[in-house]
Amino acid sequence: MATPTSTLTVLALLLVVFVALAESSIYRTTITTSEITDENESQSERCRREVSMEQMRECRQYLQSGRRQVLRGGVINQQVPQMCCERLRQVREDCRCEAVKQMAEEQMGELRGEEMQEMIRRAENLPDMCGMRPQHCDIRGRAY
Repeated sequence: MATPTSTLTVLALLLVVFVALAESSIYRTTITTSEITDENESQSERCRREVSMEQMRECRQYLQSGRRQVLRGGVINQQVPQMCCERLRQVREDCRCEAVKQMAEEQMGELRGEEMQEMIRRAENLPDMCGMRPQHCDIRGRAY
């Protein structure tokens, strides 16, 4: 038969184990990441800094392809290259329209009339044609 001292020792040991387990489950490690940005930097400027135009090469080519087809009088191809959509999907949702605007702005100086309108239409609908949000980017709202 167990002695009262050994029973108390076992109970005390179990109590210590339970307390240790409870204490270890209370503490959690929380890692917080924050982006240090200039308070004066706008959302537009942050997006422009983050989106490399080299990574958007396929989308720029898609926007330019409409220009070549308009110049030749051909039917405009509505098919967006898969690689363009993949690249656009890698851009944060809140920066997608800024990336599209930036691509369109690159071509603005070279275009006039119907060519420019077609390129803007393609750019505004690019996210929708890739099946992502936002579906429409308002580029016409700018002074073009």
